[in-house]
Amino acid sequence: MSVGLLSAVGICLYGVTLAVLAFTATFARRAVRRREARATLGVLVLLHVRDRHLAPVPPGAERNVPDGRTTAP
Repeated sequence: MSVGLLSAVGICLYGVTLAVLAFTATFARRAVRRREARATLGVLVLLHVRDRHLAPVPPGAERNVPDGRTTAP
């Protein structure tokens, strides 16, 4: 299998996991399940956002910040 296909499968599984957790966090009958689903969903989303927006920058390189500015070390 190619790396692209494995990556696509992984992305789909991640998306399905997030969708199931979101529905569980919203519609579960038991408060314990809603609370645990929200906690797990928060951790997964936080890890995704952190990895996406705070990628390591090599020494001496500039970092693009969300508002369009660049910061030099």
